[in-house]
Parts: sequence; C-alpha cells; structure tokens
Amino acid sequence: MRKSILLADDSATIRRVVEITFSDTDFHVETVASGAEALNRLDDLRPDLVLADVVMPEPTGYEICRRIKASDRPVPVLLLAGTFEAFDHDEARACGADGCLLK
Repeated sequence: MRKSILLADDSATIRRVVEITFSDTDFHVETVASGAEALNRLDDLRPDLVLADVVMPEPTGYEICRRIKASDRPVPVLLLAGTFEAFDHDEARACGADGCLLK
C-alpha cells in the first residue's frame, strides 16, 4: 500500500522539490501552501507523515504539529526550517514534533 505525505509550505519551490524527491518512491506527496489548508485537508488525506514549515501563513508548523498530536489520529510530524529562519527547539519539543529538517 502506498504511503502518503502531507507537505505544508508556503514556498512553491520547496513544494515542487519535495514532490520531485519522492516521485520515484512508494510515497505520494500532497502539498498545500498554508497551515489552514493543511488542517482542512488532514481528515480527507489521512497522511502517514506531515512535513510542516515552521514559518508560513497561520497557523505555523508548530501549531499544526500541536493540533495533529492532540487529535484522535496523531501521525509523525517533521518540522521544516529555512537555513536563515529562526527555529525554536523548545517549541518543537513542546508541540510534540518528531524531528526537524533544514531546507
């Protein structure tokens, strides 16, 4: 069975790079451009993994993670941070993130 990834990132370039990265794998990538879109699509998509940018239109990746972890279907969440963006390790732990990736 094919696994799915929900990517929430306001950068069209990052969304495309992640889609290309997983194009020859058993993972299907769904992309959205905001935190609100990610939360709206969670129930329909039922992803196996969520990648969420920490700095994007509300809610942020931290808040997306917090809501997913508090839901009735928590899944792994990796937070994405830009090389020149501030990343709050304490906030990442507090929201229950499973890890962080630098873009």
